[in-house]
Amino acid sequence: MFQDEWTLNTFFCSQRTFLKKLTSFLNKKYPNLSSLLHLNVEKGEREWIFWLEENGTETKENRYRVLLGKSYFQHRAIANFFRLIQSSLFELTDTREEWDKDRWDVRILHKKYGIDYIKSQNRNWIDFSKIEIQNVREQVKKYTKHRLLSKSNFSWSTAVTYITQLSSFLTFIFSIEPTWRDLKALKRFHILQYLEWIHEYAQNNLKNKNAHPERYISYNLKAVQVILGDMQRYEYDIAPETYVKLLIFPEDIPKQKKKSIDQIDYIPDYVLEQ
Repeated sequence: MFQDEWTLNTFFCSQRTFLKKLTSFLNKKYPNLSSLLHLNVEKGEREWIFWLEENGTETKENRYRVLLGKSYFQHRAIANFFRLIQSSLFELTDTREEWDKDRWDVRILHKKYGIDYIKSQNRNWIDFSKIEIQNVREQVKKYTKHRLLSKSNFSWSTAVTYITQLSSFLTFIFSIEPTWRDLKALKRFHILQYLEWIHEYAQNNLKNKNAHPERYISYNLKAVQVILGDMQRYEYDIAPETYVKLLIFPEDIPKQKKKSIDQIDYIPDYVLEQ
């Protein structure tokens, strides 16, 4: 709660049932356990899900994935609760330097290094954990740290947006090239596949009334283009060998259609950035 991730309402209402079940599970399976951190997360999660199902709690739900074009099963929130609590506890007790973690808190970076951020935006975290390839994750963290400390046209808000967009790109690329451990062999035909996927994703998944598919695609491609281009310039080990301008062309990036003044029913991004 002191990390501003939970409110009193979250703790005593929406998470109350989950916490009661987790307490019952731990009392039953591990009555002598002194700390949740002593449990192996993989083994503990398997036992937690099995215990839930044994006690009549559904742990999976059917979802539809546009990319695959078919239905699939996904764990419910309660099934993921064991890992969530253990991960949160690990973060709270993690004494490593903030740069070494896979999830950065800007409030810590602000105190120690003067990294500025906008408090009212509630964007306090950058999460690198969605980048599954360890080597790539470390290189992206190195790049982000360098850009933030240079304080040259790279704000915290920009970093949050860029890493979110890059994570989406990397997840797709490594899904079609599962043996890769870097981006050296990235070619134009990979980008063409990604363009097809992101257009379909933006069209079918952005359901907010202010959703703007062209803007979403534009932000995503610009972020990927900037980061890959910088990594080539800085000679990072994971950077593509093909020049970025031959991978992503200007015409790949949609031009954003501007609304007339009387049509604008939200605060435009350029105003928020100011």
